[in-house]
Amino acid sequence: MGAPLRLGRSADPIGMTILVPALLRRVRARSAVHSPETDTMGSHNGRPKARSRRRRLQYEQLDTSPSRYVVLDVETNGLSARYDDLLSISLYKPDTQERYDRFLPLELSPFVETTYINGITEEDLKDESPLSQDEVRQLFEDFELESRIILHYGTIDERFLKQYFERHNLEGFEKLTFFNYKKLIRASRWSSGEITKDNLCRMLGIEGVREVHSGGNDCILEWKLFERIGGRGLLATTDGPSINVFVITPGYLIPASFLYTYPRLGELMDRPYILHEEREVFRLSVPGTGIKRFPANITGVTLENLIDSMLDVKIVDSTDFLSDNKRKLEYLGSLNTQQAAIPVRLESDGSVTSARKEDRKLTDEINHVLDMFRKRISPLIEYIKHDIFADKPILSQELCVDEEHGILALCDLSTDQAVLEIKTGEANVEHYKEQLYYEAHGRKSYIMGMEWVFNPDHTKLRKVDFVISQVVTTAGTKPGKTVTANETSRLLAERRWKERTAPFNVEVREYKNYKTMMRLACGRCGQEWTVSPSRLSAFDGDPCPNCNPKAPRTRTPRSDGRNSRKAMTPEEALTGRAKRFRAKVLERSSETIEVIVESYTGAKEPVTARCVKCDHGTMPVPQVRMKARSRGHRLPSEPGSPVNPPAVLSGETDQDGADPPDWDGDVDGADEYDCGGEYE
Repeated sequence: MGAPLRLGRSADPIGMTILVPALLRRVRARSAVHSPETDTMGSHNGRPKARSRRRRLQYEQLDTSPSRYVVLDVETNGLSARYDDLLSISLYKPDTQERYDRFLPLELSPFVETTYINGITEEDLKDESPLSQDEVRQLFEDFELESRIILHYGTIDERFLKQYFERHNLEGFEKLTFFNYKKLIRASRWSSGEITKDNLCRMLGIEGVREVHSGGNDCILEWKLFERIGGRGLLATTDGPSINVFVITPGYLIPASFLYTYPRLGELMDRPYILHEEREVFRLSVPGTGIKRFPANITGVTLENLIDSMLDVKIVDSTDFLSDNKRKLEYLGSLNTQQAAIPVRLESDGSVTSARKEDRKLTDEINHVLDMFRKRISPLIEYIKHDIFADKPILSQELCVDEEHGILALCDLSTDQAVLEIKTGEANVEHYKEQLYYEAHGRKSYIMGMEWVFNPDHTKLRKVDFVISQVVTTAGTKPGKTVTANETSRLLAERRWKERTAPFNVEVREYKNYKTMMRLACGRCGQEWTVSPSRLSAFDGDPCPNCNPKAPRTRTPRSDGRNSRKAMTPEEALTGRAKRFRAKVLERSSETIEVIVESYTGAKEPVTARCVKCDHGTMPVPQVRMKARSRGHRLPSEPGSPVNPPAVLSGETDQDGADPPDWDGDVDGADEYDCGGEYE
């Protein structure tokens, strides 16, 4: 019997996957621990500039002193700052309990459409006037807005206030420092909006939550919540019908799989940027008859268990380690979701068993689909077993730790030579490259994804494609203003050369690019030499010229410093291009059209050609055209005539003088040719 598992929205991997001490960094701008350094940044009397204040916050624990903050809350007539009205502005000074509440008139819409949320009606706004510049100056003075941090929960407050200032030509917004402390909460990118201010207040026992919102009351709730969190980072993980909320502690190990699922979690730690290169190596299409994709994580959990059973994997039990790591988090509470959990048991034969009678119909349907997959994915299982893992014993849930960066990961499938990550949706490597990097630890890495192909109206599943790609990952620098895409390619190429020469105990000492000599050193004989990557790429074997006489050697330069290859004159280069063009026309026309070499004077100039079959003679033509027909090819009487096909072969070349490109006509298999008439 297998281990019990709860199915629902993405099972909480906290108990299954983990990672290292997040390297927490000190906050920048004015939203963290008070220090002389943070007080002298930028302009505005030592305050940071507006753009720098919106940088990603990096912190250990924010200073929650009431004298450093002013709480802001706004009520709006919708979610668009450009098209919906700002209905009210509320401010609150936590240290003095001073409050400010101000209604604003309707300007963009004749009606209030959010009364059920904020209780504001058209009658409340009837006699109100817009905010004036004098009022703004008074607010800056009374609430010390230029020297305090504007605290808010969510993005609406700052967006609407900025748009209002711009619409009314009010000055002073650029002097404000905003901090959206919802960023302290690291939640899944797939969360469904349960992590609201009201829900968190209820979870933590903060009183005053109301069904109908008001700006003044929300300001007080937001401050109480901020105080209760204590300026610490939180992690909200989904576990079946609940979202568990924890305080992130320095000793907690962060799972590699969390780095994509929880986008802001990676901000707490220093880690390298991961570069990747992928190549599809296997594809299996199975018909969609009898197959169904179940909601939430049901398909993923059950199909992975089926593949494990068919591969006869050995499960690595790291339960104790993972449980100890989970206990390092400080538990705050749980939020309820709308997702129901279904307790099932995963069996060793790949099937599932329901723990409740009411779920048996569903588990019977799941088992039927699993049986359909079992009958159709034998080629996939054979490829994984033989081509990826070379018939070696396969482990499931192997625990890998990167001591240097403090990251750990659990491998879906692995041996000492390769790892395979399984996804039951489309496997976008950009999303999972970090996970593969920390799982691989120098081994070959693969990822399997599934492409679910439906009919146009999405009512019937046509087929399912299982796609396996080999992925090469390497630590590098994120491309940007100082690092170009060429550097990314160079790092990947260097890694491939190292992997290629490592079996022969040959070290790549220096690699710049494909055209520059690279420096190698042999660990067996001590020989060090340089060789052209282009020459070495055509050789498959021991690259050391001292240990292997057949290996390519370094080319000896001429004594006068010139290249040993003879340089061609422009006339010789033109003749060479003309001969290649003539040969290509002969080949593509099945040797029925011949270009006179001497007539070729350039890529865009007319050439002289003749029909070899009828020896019609030589005629100047602006371009050679061919038409693929069952009855043969025609040599046109003039360009643009009805018998001319759209596929064209002319003497065009690239600007660097390369060979003319191929045309897109296909002449293979044609047996008969006739001449299309006289040239005029």
